[in-house]
Amino acid sequence: QSTGLRLLRSKLSLRWRRLLIEVLYLISKQPNTEAQSTPMIKIKLKGVKEVQEKLNPERFKKAIVRSLDRAAKSGRQEALNLIRERYNIKESDLRKEIKTDISPSKLQATITAKGRHISLFKFSPKIIIETIHRKSGALYSRLGRAKAGRKAAGVTVQIVRGARKRVRGGFVVQMRSGPEAIFKRAGKTRLPIKKMASIGSPEMFGSMRIINKVIDKVKESWQKNI
Repeated sequence: QSTGLRLLRSKLSLRWRRLLIEVLYLISKQPNTEAQSTPMIKIKLKGVKEVQEKLNPERFKKAIVRSLDRAAKSGRQEALNLIRERYNIKESDLRKEIKTDISPSKLQATITAKGRHISLFKFSPKIIIETIHRKSGALYSRLGRAKAGRKAAGVTVQIVRGARKRVRGGFVVQMRSGPEAIFKRAGKTRLPIKKMASIGSPEMFGSMRIINKVIDKVKESWQKNI
């Protein structure tokens, strides 16, 4: 009896192994808009019919959807971890723009990165405070908290971890909508000014180094959960 049970499990396992996933990397371009191109990882199933014929349809679909969802979420978390290893940005800011979506009817899932260029103020801004020594006349500079209205000789940000850079001509402004931002004069005159922004989540996510590791993580999670 135990031998027969092991044989049954072995056959069932082999049927499930026929369920392969096809992981595709796609880029959706958005012409005539300020938004960046949208990188996407699509997870599709192959060999569904062969396995579905041998199993309860309802249980089959539920198991597949759960496994796809877990695989997509594992891939998303891998992307978040890899991006934050290089870029000095909060995970909460990335989660708003890198999302997963599951389509039970199509039996497929996607990981998509959408968004505009990220405000420089999101990258740990510091203002440069300069002081002149009363007796020697020597000029000293230090970094202080970035705050609108505070006198400063400039602004620095840290986009890539461990590499703080100066934003030449940059200054902090309190926007009417609420958040603070770093601005820079467009020319020599006082106005107009422009808001400074940097790389966005689609560019961060779209690095082939990250894409390849995310695809590997998706496949690993699929095999584990299925």
